[in-house]
Amino acid sequence: MKIKAFDIGTYSIKIIESSIEKRMLHHHSLQEVVYTSKSESATTTNDNSRPTTNASTAPNAPAAPPAPGVGATLSLPPLLLNEEQIKILKENMDPGNFDGKYIFIIPACRLTSRYLTLPVNSRKKADLMLPYQLERDLPFALSEVHFAAVHLVQKNQTNSLVSITGANHFDQYFKQLAANNILPDYISSELSVYQSFVERRHLDGPALIVDIGHETTKSYFIYDRAIVSNHLNYVGGKLIDENLTKYYQLVNKNAIEYKHQHAFFLTEKQYAETDPEQQELAKIMKQIFAPLIRDLTRFELGNRISHGKNVSNIYLTGGSANIKNICNFFTQHFSIKTQMLESFENVTSEQSDNPEMANTFALCNLMVSSFSAKNPIINFRVKQYTATSGDLSSLYSNAFLAVRVLIIAAFLAIFFVIERIILIGDNKTLDTEIAKILSKPTINISKVEQKKLQKKPEAIFSKLKKKEESLLEEIDFLQKASKKNALNVLFSLQKNFKSTPSWEIEELSIEEKSSFIKIKLLDPASAVPELKSQLASLQFPGLKVTDNLAEKRMIVEFTQK
Repeated sequence: MKIKAFDIGTYSIKIIESSIEKRMLHHHSLQEVVYTSKSESATTTNDNSRPTTNASTAPNAPAAPPAPGVGATLSLPPLLLNEEQIKILKENMDPGNFDGKYIFIIPACRLTSRYLTLPVNSRKKADLMLPYQLERDLPFALSEVHFAAVHLVQKNQTNSLVSITGANHFDQYFKQLAANNILPDYISSELSVYQSFVERRHLDGPALIVDIGHETTKSYFIYDRAIVSNHLNYVGGKLIDENLTKYYQLVNKNAIEYKHQHAFFLTEKQYAETDPEQQELAKIMKQIFAPLIRDLTRFELGNRISHGKNVSNIYLTGGSANIKNICNFFTQHFSIKTQMLESFENVTSEQSDNPEMANTFALCNLMVSSFSAKNPIINFRVKQYTATSGDLSSLYSNAFLAVRVLIIAAFLAIFFVIERIILIGDNKTLDTEIAKILSKPTINISKVEQKKLQKKPEAIFSKLKKKEESLLEEIDFLQKASKKNALNVLFSLQKNFKSTPSWEIEELSIEEKSSFIKIKLLDPASAVPELKSQLASLQFPGLKVTDNLAEKRMIVEFTQK
């Protein structure tokens, strides 16, 4: 699967084109397009346009009240892009021919968020229950917002992370993207992307992820493998540029270059090891970041009190996190181990080995890698904004799939033709063998019946079945008869019964249970004693001898063993 992610910031647009194959992520290209116009972005936020609702809401905490004079109305900055951003996106997007998915992120300062615990343990039930819970939690009408959520299902409950923006703002934003043919398949939030990263990396916390961008710094508190609160602060790289311009009398372009190449932080111990000019720059940097340090201290303290555990790690990321010695600076102020967020693990890319590049493209990289996660990320393209089939499949993609379907169909057709040829040959051979067998005299099938083999094989099969049953009966009878040994009696008589001229056997009957011998007496006087003597020596069981001297006959009866 191919993915192209766009991180539309206030200083530049970061673009990553990647592919996921067998859960392995490979970046084909990483590109940062810096804005050239003086007004860096249509989404640049001034003090008057900052959101009046708090973007950091603790789990199950009451919603922040609206600002004075606003009333129960959601007030968030607009989402519309400026002309330069649209131009850059058009140059790097081709929805009609790109065989993959596009993904955008709505900046955190354009969203508010809620963390809800729902007493259900399925995503479908959570989706049904979420609007009612949000309506109770938000200080404004549900019709004024457009929201999307990701559900973390547990054994007895579901934790829902909800990102919310103004309904009118999102509608204008969506129409602007559609009108310029730059509508992505996914429109997500930073909160959801970082939550996906936390799940994949099994970050149990307590920990902080601090994303220092150009205009804002976003902080995410991690507890029990979930982001449970977030914080937005308006300290970033732009504030550094403005202060360097003021203190050193530099033009904005030179101030940005100076920041990237020479800006740094110092810990208290390092001040004694540097010259006055370096100390002066370090103090300026410290002063710029003082509001951020105070906000993060309060944010960390509030979560520590709420969950009863100390933060074990702080992970820094974002383009403005590339300032030298920033990890030691944070470690000193918070007494918490601070390190760079390693988001490019298990990613193949020539450029991802550069630490500065990794921080700059961290969010963009996480956007792409979220597609390999078990749980899907937030997508604002829900309800009436759901992606249509035309959005998700390009002409190139359809042609790509059609060619492969035709190839597979051709292989299957060839296979079935070959199979049919083989089966026809086997059938002819089998028919020939059957005809030879049926023509044998022992089978006793007439030639007329043999000709019916192809048209009415059932008739011949029925006749052969009857013959088989008859043969089986005969075989069964012979097998039973062979066990009785009826000839044993005859062999015994032949061996031990000596005939004389005075008598002869007239009739012999050997049955299953008894035998019968009828003897004709030629000379009764001498034959009777002789016969009785011989019969007694044979020791036949159940022997019975009957004399009929009047008819000159002797009847001998006995049973078989």
